[in-house]
Amino acid sequence: MTCMLQCEEKVPFAHVNTSLHDTRFLCIRACVTTVVSPTHLFRKFAALLILCCISPLWFLLFSSFIPHNQMFRRTSRCLVEVGDTCVPNNFVHATDLAFYFSRFQPRSHLHPHGIPELRDAVELLQPPEGKPCSRWSAPRLFSPAALTAPAAVAEWKKKREKAMMLLSRGEEIMENVSGVRSAAVADVVRPLYATKFELLNGLEHLPRSEFATRIDVHRFIVKHAGRLLYFNDSWDKSDVKHLDTTCVILAHFIRSFCALHQRPFHVKQANVSDSKADRNPSSWTMAVVGGESGDAMISLQTVMDRLDELLALSEKITERQMGEMPEIRWNKPKLLLLKGTLTIPLTGNLTHAQELVNQAAKTVYEFHQRKKPIVDGLVARKQEHELGLFMLVQAEMAARVFDWTINTGEVDMEVVEMFEAAAKFYSSPCNTPLDADGIMSAELLDKRRFEVDAYTTCMLSFGNFLLGAPRPAAKTRRDAPVFLPKQLFTISPIATVASSSDLIYADVQRRAPMTVEVARKRAGEALERGLKLNRELYPDQKQNPKAGWTLLAMASLYADMRDYLYATGLFASAEKTVIENYGGVSLERLLVSKLRYEFLAGVGSEEEAKASAHEIVQLLKQMDIMPHG
Repeated sequence: MTCMLQCEEKVPFAHVNTSLHDTRFLCIRACVTTVVSPTHLFRKFAALLILCCISPLWFLLFSSFIPHNQMFRRTSRCLVEVGDTCVPNNFVHATDLAFYFSRFQPRSHLHPHGIPELRDAVELLQPPEGKPCSRWSAPRLFSPAALTAPAAVAEWKKKREKAMMLLSRGEEIMENVSGVRSAAVADVVRPLYATKFELLNGLEHLPRSEFATRIDVHRFIVKHAGRLLYFNDSWDKSDVKHLDTTCVILAHFIRSFCALHQRPFHVKQANVSDSKADRNPSSWTMAVVGGESGDAMISLQTVMDRLDELLALSEKITERQMGEMPEIRWNKPKLLLLKGTLTIPLTGNLTHAQELVNQAAKTVYEFHQRKKPIVDGLVARKQEHELGLFMLVQAEMAARVFDWTINTGEVDMEVVEMFEAAAKFYSSPCNTPLDADGIMSAELLDKRRFEVDAYTTCMLSFGNFLLGAPRPAAKTRRDAPVFLPKQLFTISPIATVASSSDLIYADVQRRAPMTVEVARKRAGEALERGLKLNRELYPDQKQNPKAGWTLLAMASLYADMRDYLYATGLFASAEKTVIENYGGVSLERLLVSKLRYEFLAGVGSEEEAKASAHEIVQLLKQMDIMPHG
């Protein structure tokens, strides 16, 4: 008679503070294997009883030796919908949550004040309901099942287009009165523009409307959001709704600014770039229309001052009204992420930016902090479902600092483990004996849609990180790397925004060997897992935004391996999906076209490369003439 007793307790350990790369795991395993015979049955049960009795004492003893700045982290099943989190629908990257403030709603924040155009626009965007909405990406009168129906989607698009036209008319009316210079009129103009920014570039409203595809979205937002931030004093600082509106305006400004001021596409482009504005985005200024003097200018430092003001106001309001509005607690960590992102182009101090990102993650971790941390060793502490995405932002920030400044065939394992930690935050609870396939199991997909969606984001981010690994120098042209060093494969602001400093930040914590073949294999596995789960999550919406960027990363991987057939097909699918969501003339499609050109220039024929280059030139010309007023 043989009896096997095996108990395993896995306690992930995350140290979230202002130091660099301070995320690691601590696994505690207590494994006892016994073979029980009739003569030793009593002895074995006695040993088991003693083990069960001393286990709590062991945890208490162990917890007393842990420094106070180190924290346990346990994960549990999320079983939550995206609508019940602070994360937007259609989120692609972890940083997307920083640009979304769910408290802002047209019906509660945009007051028509008797203007018929604004009243009708609000009715179209948010029909009156018995209970308040948590999202306004689609009317609540549609059931979740009906939202996938083509008729329902087409009806919502028509309403959104009409609402955009009505908002534009209302914008003209209010600008003719006095615009943002008058405090009374600004109470209408500010939420009007915030609503318009959300409809133009909000993740909740992808695919973009026809109106958004006919204008330069990012230049439009920078122009008008910058003006609203310049006249930032014309609103009531004690009004929570005004605070929500300002957060939306600031977030959209930073997102569009990062999109317009990106790092060089690769190392060769960085060498030939001689534009001082491109190399030093901190010198950015913009003339403001409507100022008292003709030379009114807004700078990036002014935007940072506004952000600091919002941080201070959010902390005060959170302390005062946390019980009435629990969702207001997300303002501080999101604003910290925005501040860390804006620090990169403003000062170029990546260390300071990373400290802000770590502070944001620490803030989220402490939402459910106990008065006695020693209890965490006994009872698992409840965690926010979004904490894993904040950990992923930490990993992306560490990857930006690392920037593959290392020899070929090596990697910083600290950065790799940070990506793995974020992914395990969502996958570990699913890896139980009841779920043989763990996070990849399709049977319980409907019960954990958010954690699966977040896991696919982790896989996409990790795959893009590994794509940037340096390739060895080739002896022949045929073996030359397809992509040059410092190549961009993503649109995540933390990874792509230009730095204002010429200093090179190279911080390698723990060198470890990783050949190019291993990096390609791990990137391929991560991207395939992400795409498979994405297809299962959205079987009727295969051209969703995250699928498009995952296909682009897979196309770049096959291009790097010089697989012409697979790469060609994947680039075509990725381009089709990106055009479906962002429009045919957009910065997002430009990135796809550039990567496709690099692939054809290295693997394809000369005619294909020339045709692709001509397509990029035409796309740039079309973007230059697009209106943004």
